[in-house]
Parts: sequence; structure tokens; C-alpha cells
Amino acid sequence: MPNLIQSQTVSRMAQQWEQKWDQVNSPAHLKLQRPFMQQAPSQLAPPSQIFGADRLQLNFDSPLRKAPIEMLQQQASASSLNRAIDLATGTRNTLNNRVQLLVDGKEAFEKIRADIDSARQSIYLEMFLYHGDQTGWDIAQRLVAKRKQGVDVKVLLDGLGQMSEKGEVVKFLRDNGVDVKIYNRQLFDWENVNITHRKLVLVDGYKGITGGMNIGDEYLNEYHDLMAAIEGETVQELQQEFFVNWTKSGGQIPANVPKLPPGMQFGQSATRVTVTSPNEAGKEKDTKNAFISAIHSALHHIYLVNPYFSDPDVIQALLAAAKRGIEVKVLLPGVSDNPVHTVLNKQNGEKLMAAGAKVYLVDPGKDNKVFTHGKLMTIDGVWTTIGSTNLDTRALENNQELNISITDPQFAKTVEDRLFRYNPHALMPLNSSDFGNWERAKAKVFSFFDRVF
Repeated sequence: MPNLIQSQTVSRMAQQWEQKWDQVNSPAHLKLQRPFMQQAPSQLAPPSQIFGADRLQLNFDSPLRKAPIEMLQQQASASSLNRAIDLATGTRNTLNNRVQLLVDGKEAFEKIRADIDSARQSIYLEMFLYHGDQTGWDIAQRLVAKRKQGVDVKVLLDGLGQMSEKGEVVKFLRDNGVDVKIYNRQLFDWENVNITHRKLVLVDGYKGITGGMNIGDEYLNEYHDLMAAIEGETVQELQQEFFVNWTKSGGQIPANVPKLPPGMQFGQSATRVTVTSPNEAGKEKDTKNAFISAIHSALHHIYLVNPYFSDPDVIQALLAAAKRGIEVKVLLPGVSDNPVHTVLNKQNGEKLMAAGAKVYLVDPGKDNKVFTHGKLMTIDGVWTTIGSTNLDTRALENNQELNISITDPQFAKTVEDRLFRYNPHALMPLNSSDFGNWERAKAKVFSFFDRVF
């Protein structure tokens, strides 16, 4: 009898959540997203391709019997989110992946070193900044050691990002056989500068690391930042994106591009790649389209952290979500490296608070100031995106940026626990009373120039 009662309860919940899912994906609701859609509509992958068939069995003799309603909610949300992103971008999930969250420099650089040291066939690295400090030289020496072992090592660095460096690391790499290319040497037309802001370390065709960190000592102590390590099918897509920028910079695609090892099983995280790439037809604003579609599709909550929070389309989508009762929580830097975005962040944080969102500053006023530089959003305990993309218009429309999105409740739980429940850095609610008339006047001016900054 208890099982019968539970089954009836689950059935009612399924109907309710299906109705909510239909409402979110109705023509009227999808009309909100239509301005951001670049691709033709496509069919939604079946739920078994989103979660894995084994996760969809409502077996009350399994551990899932304790939380069937939560599971149904996650399935409804995952279906809604992925359908919306499919329609808005034309991208698709790959299924055979394992993803690990890396918080702050110590974790990230340990993983980067380990992956480089394990390389047997290839290492492809793409960075906006590569500093000639202790961390930079350590990574460079490991790259050279692998090149001397016969590994194909390619390094792609941004022209603007390297302007402040002396070039000693690049010379060392080239002198020792590493193929180094510089992306975007034409820096004269500032408004239309197309930098590569991506952060990629790809090894042997099946290991990848991406997120917000460049190569440098500052990410060990001065930055609160995030990366994701991924193994599996999605790394093949990351590799393809690397070669887009590599060939644009004068590089050649090798004859033997590393393939996924046949038959190797990595995990069950459904993962997709989205980019900002003004030079690729159909991909110009994929990440922005994915972000806004996901926000419009949220059924319960949206948590995000980002250092530059000013794109008006994203802000409007979050405002609409907060006004329809979605729990919106935003983490912004308490200490910023950019006075323009210090003002714009607070202005947009104040707008969201007025709509019912919760906005926090990370590590404000500490003697040991730490800049929050991570770029992550997680929705409904099931979907997470992490990468290089800031929430300003330049990042969402003009740069070369890259994010991965992971549909996996366990990964989302790890993210929520480590960043939004038990973040080791101090969180202080934004005080809107600190944002006076002078700050509002500055915000109007800064908003005008935001696309360039």
C-alpha cells in the first residue's frame, strides 16, 4: 500500500511538472527567447540521453525512492533547459564524459601539471594571459620536457594579452621546439578587436581543462577562480574549437589529430560546448543564446558568480526570472580590478535586489584582498555552465570565448555546496544604500562605454 500511495503521488507530481514544463516551453514563453535564436528549431534528445536511461527508472526499491519528487523536478528542468538550448544554439550534448570542479589556483594548477605530465601524444594550450613568473616558467618547462619526448605541443596566446609580457617564455618555448602562435596581432581598431579570451589545456584528445584562469602566480593567492576538468567525448569538440583559432593564427592542423580512445568509458555527465566566435557563422553568440535560454527555462533557482556583470540582455532575463518567483542568487567581487565594473556590478545588483534576488559581495574589505574571477552559473540543481565568458557585452558578442555546460545533478550539487553553501570566502549581502546618486551618474556613463571596456 505505501508503494501504491507513493506511485500515485509521483504520478500527480509528474503531471504537475509536465504542465509547468509545457508552460515554460509554450510558444508565448519561447517568444521571449526568439530574438536570441540563431539556429533552426530541432528535436529534443530523449530523456535517456540527458540523464542516462538507468537514472530514469522510478524504482521504489532503489535509493531514489526517498526522493522521487526531487528526481522528477530535476528531469523536468533538465528537459526544459536542454530543449531551449538546443533550439537557441543548434549545439548538442555528448554523453560519455566525467567532469570535476576545480576551485582556486592550487587545485587547478595541480591538475594542469598532472595532465601535462601524463601526455603521450598531444598538448594543446590556449590562453589569454601567460605570465613569465614562477608558475608560468614551471608550466613552460613541463611543456618543453614533453616536446623533447616527441609529444606534439602547440601553444596559442592572445596578442593583446601578451603585450605586457617580455616574451621570454615564448622565446624559450620556440627555441625548444614548441609550436607557438599569437592570435590577433591587429589591435588598432579597438572597438572591433577580437581577442581570444579562452582558457584551454587539452591532452591526448580526451583530457581537457577550461574555465576562468590564465597561467600565472596571481591565481594562487590573489584570485578566487574556477576551472573544470573534463574527460570524454566533449574534449573532441574542445579540440575542434582550438583548431579554429589555431588555423586563423597561421597554424596547421596535424595529420594525426588525437582521437577518443575506442571503447573507453568516462562517465555519465551530458556535456555541451558553446562559444562566442564572431568569425564562425552560426556561432557568433551561442553562449549568450544558451545563457538567456537557460535563464528563461529555470523552474526553481538560478545561482551564478561572475566578475563583470553588465550585459543588458542577461540582466533583463534574470530580472524576469526573479519577478516570476525563481530564486536568483548572484555572487560578485567585493574587490575588483576594474573601477568601471565595480560601479556597473553594483548598479545591476541593485536592480536585481529590487526584483527579489539575493546579491552578495565576495571577500569585501579584507586586508588580504581576493578578486572573484570565476564565471559559472548553475540552475535547478541539474545544469551548470562554466568557462571563460564574463557577463559583459564584449565577452558575449566580440571576443573568442568558450564554455562547457554540464547536465548532471551530482556535479550541480558539488557546485552549490562548494560555492553557494560553504564558500570558504566571506560573503556579504550587497547594501543598496551604498549606491548613491554619484554612483548612479557614473553608471550611466560607464554603461555607454561598457562594450569597449
